Amino acid sequence: MMTLNSIYWLVNLWALTGWVILFLYAVMPARVVHFASICMPLVLSLAYLGAVCIALPFFSGGFGSLDALAGLYAHPQAVLAGWVHYLAFDLFLGGWQVRKAQATRLPVALVLPCLLLTMVFGPVGLLLFYALRWRWQEAPAAPIGQTSNSS
Repeated sequence: MMTLNSIYWLVNLWALTGWVILFLYAVMPARVVHFASICMPLVLSLAYLGAVCIALPFFSGGFGSLDALAGLYAHPQAVLAGWVHYLAFDLFLGGWQVRKAQATRLPVALVLPCLLLTMVFGPVGLLLFYALRWRWQEAPAAPIGQTSNSS
């Protein structure tokens, strides 16, 4: 049987591998990017389900107050479940950003900082991605027949 610490390291390694693939998405084959952006978060979701099942007997507390919420994470089993939850959703979000960036032709140089922030600070990376994507799509195109040298 695996220890909680072994599971922790295994899910971290899995998620980190997914992030490396996402960071290299511009030079990776499409099937590898698809695997990292969809399949790897799904595997983490299965790991989350397992972690929740392991943690169920240890859950105490609730969502009614900050103290009650802290009670949910009073045991390592519950902390592991919460951590795998973050890993799964952040990796899925990073994969979504890559797919959207490819669809809208957002330059890789703009996407990479978003991925880094999403990996480390989840919602902050999402905010930056939406801001950059909105700005990229809203950039006015030059009128037909007009060159940059026109006055």
